Amino acid sequence: MIEPIEAAADALADIARAGLAECVGACNHDLAQLERLRVRLAARGVRLAACQVHASLLAQGAFLRGGGRGGGGRRRAAAAPSLHEYCRAHGLALIAFAPLASGRLARRVVDGGARGGRGRSGGAPRLSPPLVAPERRGFGAGADAARLAPLLRALATAGGRGGGGGAAAPPVHAALRWLAAHDGVIAIPGCKTRAQVDLSSRARDDAYSRHRSHTRARPLAARVRTRGGGGARCGLRR
Repeated sequence: MIEPIEAAADALADIARAGLAECVGACNHDLAQLERLRVRLAARGVRLAACQVHASLLAQGAFLRGGGRGGGGRRRAAAAPSLHEYCRAHGLALIAFAPLASGRLARRVVDGGARGGRGRSGGAPRLSPPLVAPERRGFGAGADAARLAPLLRALATAGGRGGGGGAAAPPVHAALRWLAAHDGVIAIPGCKTRAQVDLSSRARDDAYSRHRSHTRARPLAARVRTRGGGGARCGLRR
């Protein structure tokens, strides 16, 4: 983000007015910053079209009221709309990057014994593929297999059946559809292979109850403690 925002908005407006862009998007702006940018662009006749932020089941800040950094004390924060509500009110798309929390929400649970166990006798759940340095790497850092397992099981159940009606669909389907259930949200998972592209694109078409995904996955996700995960205004508030 460039300060002053008004100067950045004027430069972007010049580009749009020159015919080099149809509209403007922002990334990692809070409510106050986004409003300043939108108002300045509107004064120049340019539309702010989108805001990109870190959003996933493990980073729900964009959907929580009072999640912005605009200041003004507790009363203003409590009354402030969520970033998602603001975007819907002003016709902006909310683009969710890292929607799978650096792949954490794309894992399957491989039970090592009793379901949900955390003992030393092989009962702790394992993930496939295993996480690499779960305490340090990527979005959702700090969420290990034991913390993620209940959520991933719920996502697999909510995702319905996989191809051919056999095994349960991978958690990625329900994790992406949870975001898609919010109007105006576009999830952009980082796909590195054709198989990952196919898996992510099929998530849009898999039939399962969105209500079920909301009611089961969201409270389970709220119990998963992460470190960092995109900043206080983007991650879950503790």
